[in-house]
Amino acid sequence: MATNVYIIRIGDNRRDSKTDFDLFMNNIELTGQGKWDKDFKGQMTIGNYLGFIIDKDGKKIVRFFKVKAELPIDSRESWWSEKAYNINNGINGTSKRTPILLTSEHDGPKMWDWKDIKIKLGYSPGCATWMPRGTLRVKKNNLLPFIKQLQVKKTVKRKKLIFI
Repeated sequence: MATNVYIIRIGDNRRDSKTDFDLFMNNIELTGQGKWDKDFKGQMTIGNYLGFIIDKDGKKIVRFFKVKAELPIDSRESWWSEKAYNINNGINGTSKRTPILLTSEHDGPKMWDWKDIKIKLGYSPGCATWMPRGTLRVKKNNLLPFIKQLQVKKTVKRKKLIFI
């Protein structure tokens, strides 16, 4: 099974998404895991990666987390925003999305430079400031420099399970 990677922009000027992300990061720092909601199509599954594009030290970086579990809808955090984070990006809010449990403990990169990822994936080469609106599945994730490493580690782990 292929490893899917999703990315989402958490801009400092979007108060709802920034507040939710800050609370998520508090949980990550305390326990190594935190809840977020799936993409609007509900396609994220266990083993996928979600990268948050954030501002750090004057740069845009992507912080990666791995989907550890899919949770029931009634486990949504009470403080989560129920409306869409991005204006004019769909008509549905987030209140019907299934929660997922993300972990910071994984074999993938913890952080990566957004500019590097954007260039490698060929996203909007003529626009230096382009960002995804909403949660975006990376369709050409084979172009990411770390994706082969993740798939090799997944294969090795499966083989170990077979021989034990």
